[in-house]
Amino acid sequence: MSRSTKQRRDRDRRYRVATSLGGGPAGAAARYLVLCAFCAALFLLGGGSRADIVSLVLLRPFAVFVAAYALLVARPGDLRAVRVPLVGLFLLALLMIVQLVPLPPSWWTALPGRELYARIAQDAGLAMTARPLSLAPSLTLNALFSLTVPLATILILAVQEGPSRTRILMPVAVMGGLAVVWAVAQVAGPDRGPLYTYAYTNFGFPVGPFANRNHLSLLLAIEFVLIAYFVAKLIDAGKLRLLFAGVIGMAAMVVLALVLVAGSRAGLVLASLAIVAAVRIIVPNAAQVPWLKSPRVRRLGAVALLAMVAAMVAFTLYLQQGTAIERIAGDSALKDGRFERVGLVLRMLQDHWIAGIGFGAFASVFTRYETTEVLSPLIFNQAHNDWLQFLIEGGLPAAFLLLAGLMWVARKTGEGALARGNRFDAEGLVAVAIIVLTAIASAVDYPLRTPIIMMLAASATYILAGKNTRSQ
Repeated sequence: MSRSTKQRRDRDRRYRVATSLGGGPAGAAARYLVLCAFCAALFLLGGGSRADIVSLVLLRPFAVFVAAYALLVARPGDLRAVRVPLVGLFLLALLMIVQLVPLPPSWWTALPGRELYARIAQDAGLAMTARPLSLAPSLTLNALFSLTVPLATILILAVQEGPSRTRILMPVAVMGGLAVVWAVAQVAGPDRGPLYTYAYTNFGFPVGPFANRNHLSLLLAIEFVLIAYFVAKLIDAGKLRLLFAGVIGMAAMVVLALVLVAGSRAGLVLASLAIVAAVRIIVPNAAQVPWLKSPRVRRLGAVALLAMVAAMVAFTLYLQQGTAIERIAGDSALKDGRFERVGLVLRMLQDHWIAGIGFGAFASVFTRYETTEVLSPLIFNQAHNDWLQFLIEGGLPAAFLLLAGLMWVARKTGEGALARGNRFDAEGLVAVAIIVLTAIASAVDYPLRTPIIMMLAASATYILAGKNTRSQ
């Protein structure tokens, strides 16, 4: 071995030792700091889904920076565990790029659903030039840029060191806690006060860092699961004290009150499911708590908890703030514009299921299907069913990608459920809960089109991808 080769290897070894100890801009501490900074940026700038939000001009370049930084500091093997999510993102981005490629006029007019546009061009005397598959190319380009957030999330998580790989749950929990404080301040303040940071939002309702109260309700539901996760961690460490448990219980009551006040029917359903998942996470460890070993104490605790929940619901209704329950009890669900337009959305799917209309193009194309019976002053810019909208915008290729993604999630979930001796139990349940809650919310809304929820779903995907490969 030559002297220069030996010196180079010694230098590389010293660099690896230094970075593993947290020193320098590539060290473990620096990588985790970048992760926390990215979460903070998402919290402040990533609460909306519209393409014209000014904050995206700052957020997306920062996401590109985070992704580039992660690639620069990545070591051999860091990305192995997340290769499937990265390939999925690459294929989705490739599909969006294909939708932007200009097609010859004869090809374009042969695509399903283009006949009307071809006739309009002919009647207007416009020459048929090469056109992209997307019916709204600028919005498809915006959808392509939106993938920088999940890409940066997965990459910066993949380069975390050892135990830091699961510390994403801590900044996410902090982000949820700050969102609760923000939402409480909105409820206490004026209906159109400065705490509402988006021009198009649900004024008068708690939305926190979001523009849509439904998206806050999803985050609140996830917060129940995260509270349970950290309670389980405290139990494992033998540090759960009665006073601290009471404080955590009161915090959970505040989260529940916000779900009721937010007025989101879907949020109430999601919160109920999240509470079930939270119980599943805590109960296996509850017997380890000294003051919960007595069956009588556990029964009294369960009764007290149910009484507190009932009192919170009753008090919220007494103050006429239980909007979510009132909307479920009333007939407003039957008159909801989202459900009145389901038939039109299904007709769009019937017309465009093969080639799609282009990601982000839903609002531009829906006006063609809108009838006078469903016209209203409100903007219907999304299908409010992201499962259907994904197929409408992406066509058959998107359906294959979606099916492959669901199969992969099901396989990783099954592996974790059958595994023994690893750390899937708590972290894996949190990841599965986040994915399931987001999937259910997507049936009546579009949470994955907001950067904050994109990051949460990408983080859950990372935990599932890496659960069988972590060594610590």
